[in-house]
Amino acid sequence: MLIRGNLATGEATTDLKLTGTGLKPGLQGVVHMEGVEATLPFSRLDVSRGSLTFNPNDSTNPTIDLQGTSVIRDYTVRVYVYGTLLSPQAIFTSEPPLPQEEIISLIATGDDATGTLDWKRSRRTGGHAVGATALPQNRQERRTN
Repeated sequence: MLIRGNLATGEATTDLKLTGTGLKPGLQGVVHMEGVEATLPFSRLDVSRGSLTFNPNDSTNPTIDLQGTSVIRDYTVRVYVYGTLLSPQAIFTSEPPLPQEEIISLIATGDDATGTLDWKRSRRTGGHAVGATALPQNRQERRTN
């Protein structure tokens, strides 16, 4: 099955079986995602592994196993989503390392939670950041400005 939309593109293969009765239907099996690229607010997430596993006892709450990578600014962000549809869990890592809260903010807004990514980049490049206001680099500069 092809996935084509404004939020994601790729392919899904299914091995599903309809179970139960007319009064209590269920699904059993797996949906595997292949070559899926999801659109995030400030980048794209390349899904390297993704699946939904349906259990006929609770087929409206499949198990999720999804792993993907995105490049946002100078950061490579890795996302791992697992758990169930009704109770998902997520782990976010990045290179260079950022705390999870800053990674989530980076994905959602293109900047970290404190708004300091441009400032940090400015300090690494000698005070020159494109599209950012360079902040004073030490306390002495703050007092004299």
